[in-house]
Amino acid sequence: MSPGAAGVVIYSIEGPFFFGAAEKLARSLQHIQRRTTTLVLRLGNVPFVDATGIFALEQILADFKRHDAAVLFTEVRPNVFYKLERSGLIDLIGRENVFESLSDALARAELGLPRAARDGTVSHL
Repeated sequence: MSPGAAGVVIYSIEGPFFFGAAEKLARSLQHIQRRTTTLVLRLGNVPFVDATGIFALEQILADFKRHDAAVLFTEVRPNVFYKLERSGLIDLIGRENVFESLSDALARAELGLPRAARDGTVSHL
């Protein structure tokens, strides 16, 4: 992400989401919270998530909400969605913030962003 860039950050999680992956995600996101209006988490390549991963996602949601930034999930596999739903995380993020495709999530992010942020960059981590 370039310094001072505002707007949407897309983060793709690749592989099982458990302790190590959760720590890596948390470290990566610490540096971008204040400059981000919307975080899109791509979960299509996550075959499963454990309790540690769910806890990390809860912490990320809380941190981004505290900074008035939205968090969107996209491409969530059915088995992962089921675990997130059972944990209460889907209700926490809001079903309206879970999308089948990246393009749908980006369209939602575009609607929720102020005009200046829409003219900014979309960053991929």
